[in-house]
Amino acid sequence: MSRMRDDKKQDKRGIVIFTIGHSNNELQKLIDLMKSNDIELLIDIRFNPYSRFAPQFNKDDFKKAIQAAGIKYLFLGKELGGKPEDPEFYDPEGFVLYSR
Repeated sequence: MSRMRDDKKQDKRGIVIFTIGHSNNELQKLIDLMKSNDIELLIDIRFNPYSRFAPQFNKDDFKKAIQAAGIKYLFLGKELGGKPEDPEFYDPEGFVLYSR
């Protein structure tokens, strides 16, 4: 299928959103996967974007690597991450009540 036909198909679908988790994969593997799917923008929604087990995905280094690969990076962990600020959304033990 030609690139032109792919673009027309995408126009009919509108915006396409993919989800991906990094786990403890190699950074280049994740970048290659995004590039193979023509990802243009990565929105990082991790509340705490740091890991001692997978430091290649710590926010600052991760952002630089993503941008160097030609992919835009946007951090929205505060807005979309899983830890609300309002205490009303926590039970007495400190667990998030996602049903609220």
